[in-house]
Amino acid sequence: MSHDTTQARLAQQGAPSGQLDEIFARRLRALRLAAGLTQQQLAGQAGMHRSAIAKSEAGDRVVPVGEAFRLAGALGTSVRELVTDPGDGTGRARADAQVRLRAAEHDAARRRDLLEEARLLYAHALEVLEEARQQLAAADGKD
Repeated sequence: MSHDTTQARLAQQGAPSGQLDEIFARRLRALRLAAGLTQQQLAGQAGMHRSAIAKSEAGDRVVPVGEAFRLAGALGTSVRELVTDPGDGTGRARADAQVRLRAAEHDAARRRDLLEEARLLYAHALEVLEEARQQLAAADGKD
């Protein structure tokens, strides 16, 4: 599908075709920053070069449809979100909610890891105490 065909199709979904590249560039940068990613990190996750991300964010590069889908996937969003002007605030609110959700998921995973580590340490402490108890009992029996 050509870039013009893609723009016409997206324009039917709400954005004027002349503004899509500008909206995409702004949204790409905003969503990347909201996700706490550098251009290099986003490029790595999307299988692209950092310079392609920089040029896309500056509006100096037309992003092929396949790359737009890879970028959306790396950002945890949709292509529609990348080409929707958040002037009404819903796009930004959704992006913020996605960032908060990813942070909460990360925090929950970290808590699970810490809980498992504490459980293992507790089990080890019980083993050490039991071994010490047995050694004391053996020493008391020798006296």
